[in-house]
Amino acid sequence: MGKVVAIGIDGAPWELVNRFIHSGSLPNLASLVEGGTSADLMSTIPAVTSPAWKCYSTGKNPGKLGAFWWTKMDWKAHKMSFVSSADFRGKDHWDYITDSGERCVVINQPMTYPPPREFHGIFVSGVPALENDDYTCPKELKADLVKRYGWRIAPEILLDIDPKRAIRSISRLIDARFDLAEEHMDDAGFVQVSVFLIDDVQHYTWRQMKEGKGEFKDAIETLWKQIDARIGRLRGRLGPEDHMVIFSDHGFCDLKGVLYINEWLGDEHIKRKEKVPTEGGGRTSRFANLANRLHLTPILKRFMSQERLRGIQDRTMKEELESREFFVWEQTRVYGEGEGPIYINRDLVADDQEYEDLRDRLVGDLLKLVHPETGEKVIDRVYKREEAYDGPFLDKAPDLIAIPALGYTISSHVSDKRTLWANTDTYHNEWTGIHREEGILIMNGPEVRKGERLAPVSIYDVAPTVLALKGLPIPADMDGRVLVEAMRDPDRYRDLDSVDGDSAQRDHTFTEEEEKALQDRLKSLGYM
Repeated sequence: MGKVVAIGIDGAPWELVNRFIHSGSLPNLASLVEGGTSADLMSTIPAVTSPAWKCYSTGKNPGKLGAFWWTKMDWKAHKMSFVSSADFRGKDHWDYITDSGERCVVINQPMTYPPPREFHGIFVSGVPALENDDYTCPKELKADLVKRYGWRIAPEILLDIDPKRAIRSISRLIDARFDLAEEHMDDAGFVQVSVFLIDDVQHYTWRQMKEGKGEFKDAIETLWKQIDARIGRLRGRLGPEDHMVIFSDHGFCDLKGVLYINEWLGDEHIKRKEKVPTEGGGRTSRFANLANRLHLTPILKRFMSQERLRGIQDRTMKEELESREFFVWEQTRVYGEGEGPIYINRDLVADDQEYEDLRDRLVGDLLKLVHPETGEKVIDRVYKREEAYDGPFLDKAPDLIAIPALGYTISSHVSDKRTLWANTDTYHNEWTGIHREEGILIMNGPEVRKGERLAPVSIYDVAPTVLALKGLPIPADMDGRVLVEAMRDPDRYRDLDSVDGDSAQRDHTFTEEEEKALQDRLKSLGYM
């Protein structure tokens, strides 16, 4: 079997792809669609980077993986912490390919930090890796990437600080990802490039693109033209037996309104600290965060004693943790996370009947919510954990998952202003575009039908389909299926051999410093 080249584009929607295809900006994607099979790719629940990327690469739902969002709740310890690749159980589809003896190249997929200790090929983690982390396998590859490509996990400055410079940096980082793939693709059986930061640009400049006005109205299209050209270069190096798969972890749409879930839950369920810190934190925190954003920390180290610098870092950490821990957790009955997960503190619920009554009441109340400005329903549906997931980690799942109606989102943010609703002009993180469940899938190659449009398929289906294109057996514990309807000879792909799955887990715990840095990263991306 030939090689498979997979290109994952974070937040890619058909609305945008079709718009740019029709304008002539994406000739390579247009050709891939015309000569292959495409479909809506339905994301996981909720439709967010974590866990969607790992659901793609494992073919499993979060109940089998063990992680459900960017963070995980520990009511017993009265805290939340961030997830890493070690929180996701099970093999990725490329692990089965390397097990077969073929070399793989995996570049920049979110939720793959820390990277594997050993890998047959090259592996470069994406977020939540940080610039100082060892995010490559082999380990020594990082220094080469930094030297030759100016490699970074994130742009050199944030969009809300200097958007023009940030977008230039993102463009350079996109090229670096594809340059590395081109360098190593000829001797690999599987190559994957993940384009993550385009999602961030879309969040911040979506309305400018849609309205056709503003300094950055062309930023999204320009980056997509760049991505399309790089896809074309990779495609030009494929052989007659090779396949290309283009996919996204979720889609994208206009932002209509925001529900601040913890303000909605209110005093009945939330025990707030007497003073909720305001957005900026204390003076020390603001100074240190500004220094970090402007990359002044190395300069500060030259002019400040280690003791003084350490003191600033300690005070910054304390202020950051205080601003994060705005609830008295042991007295908080229900907590809502961004984009839909809702957790119930079972220590404050008398018995199973009270728990079920509480869940039923929350479901009913959420489904009644109407945005005060638009008059539209805000929550499309609410799942109980057992309705959304299955697997050995169901007990770690949020108790409820609220799925916003198209154009609406949920935020966990709180402030001393007790804001309950927002729109594009008042949303605290300045997003004008948000996620939707429907992403994209495009498949092209000798085994794939030409000019076919499928009914919507699941993000879980991509991993088994990639393995089928590689001629490999399908792990029995995958939730997805091989997309036989996309194949020219569907009978060849029915009843493929199966193999036992693997739920192995690697150990990793973030330090306090890493936790803070990850929180800053998620804040900069708009998730917190």
